[in-house]
Amino acid sequence: MGAATILAGLGVAGAAVLLFMTGANDVANALGTSVGSRALTLKQACVVAAVFEMLGASIVGGSVASTLGDGIAHKCQFASPVTFVACMLSALVSAAMWIALATKYALPVSSTHAIIGGVVAGALVDGGAGAVGGPMLLLTAVSWVTSPLLGGLASALVYWGSRRLVLNAPYPEQRSEQAAPFLIGGTVAVLVFFVMLGVSGASVLRDIPWWGFLLLFLGMFFVCAVIAKLLVV
Repeated sequence: MGAATILAGLGVAGAAVLLFMTGANDVANALGTSVGSRALTLKQACVVAAVFEMLGASIVGGSVASTLGDGIAHKCQFASPVTFVACMLSALVSAAMWIALATKYALPVSSTHAIIGGVVAGALVDGGAGAVGGPMLLLTAVSWVTSPLLGGLASALVYWGSRRLVLNAPYPEQRSEQAAPFLIGGTVAVLVFFVMLGVSGASVLRDIPWWGFLLLFLGMFFVCAVIAKLLVV
């Protein structure tokens, strides 16, 4: 049995451990609000997470893996393919250990930060600074700062609009029934576009002009809002 086979087997085991620990910690990011608002029970949230986390990894996980293997770390700069696999395995194991420790103490950490840190460290040890993708790493680091800010701004705007137009309306129950299809439709449309971008990449959506992208999004929003009105509300 060669070194590559052994490392591949260890990689599968490490990925399984990391998957378990990620589920224990990171799923709360996506479903914590649903459980907290009692829209879902804890058991229902576990089922939803098991199904859709697996679908997300299967459908759009390839682009993320490609970014780690080609953007964050340049595998061509490693001494050999075996050392590249060893680097990725080390990142898996170290991230799993850190997330396990953080989960024990209920710390809301990011598995993405842990994985990228492990990959960068392995690339530096094996291939030096040339093995690290500086532009992609910088872009990723910038997104770590801008994402919470933009997410907070979007959340504030949605909540401000909901409070002003729904919660403080003379008949909030009736107004909530009117607003729900738009909120659900907008959320589903955004998620569908994320999936489409992850699957098709630059070959479809990123090559169309901005106005075409906007029209496509508005059409998706309208369809999702109508379905929400008919099936949910």
